[in-house]
Amino acid sequence: MAKFDIPKILRPLALKDYAPEMGEAVVQVWVNLPGKLIEQHDRLNDEVDLLRPKIANEKATDESRKEAALRLVAIGKEMIAWHAEIWSQGPEETRWTEEEVDELISSTRERDPQLWPWLMMRTKELIQEHRRRLKKG
Repeated sequence: MAKFDIPKILRPLALKDYAPEMGEAVVQVWVNLPGKLIEQHDRLNDEVDLLRPKIANEKATDESRKEAALRLVAIGKEMIAWHAEIWSQGPEETRWTEEEVDELISSTRERDPQLWPWLMMRTKELIQEHRRRLKKG
């Protein structure tokens, strides 16, 4: 059997799919992630789903709501780092730092609050599409 390297497979996430006005801007998404990165993403999302009701629960103590809110902030930072890693496997000029992802979120919060959720959703969809193709093949 021949030896070979398994390359990082990238798929373009074209921002014109969000809005044609975004032009030719593209984010390169690493889609053949190791299992540990997929598990990390799933764990963070699961934890967010558990924390949101705790914050919304009017019967919860202020302290428990504050703890849940602080954990959500920490998860947000972990998600920024996760996306920076997933978006930084292509050519040097296409790579994202954690600071750049954080700035993207901050700058779009007021001007276009749906862009960040859309980017997260499409990133996840590209990864899932790649994994589904593997299962079918």
